[in-house]
Amino acid sequence: MAFYRNSTKGHGPLDAVAVPFEALKGRIRQLYEGDTFGCIKFRYALLALDIVTVLFIIATSFLPRNRAIETLDVPAGHFKFLRVWSVKFLHPRGRTRDC
Repeated sequence: MAFYRNSTKGHGPLDAVAVPFEALKGRIRQLYEGDTFGCIKFRYALLALDIVTVLFIIATSFLPRNRAIETLDVPAGHFKFLRVWSVKFLHPRGRTRDC
């Protein structure tokens, strides 16, 4: 067995973050792909939020810009970004579960 002098495996701040990060990844994967009642509720909630977000974007595209619309538009954009990021995070090569 060879030991490398500059190896930080098992030591340092990144390894302290790796375990919670893997736990988070496993939980997100479970929510997206699980068959429990909670997972199904999670996916329906995401579907509802997606529909509301798209309707909001369509409806406000015809209205003049004001502070209220801009205030709601930023969180909607962040939500869509996080949704896309979480799917890419779970399936980096575009693989998805067959239904």
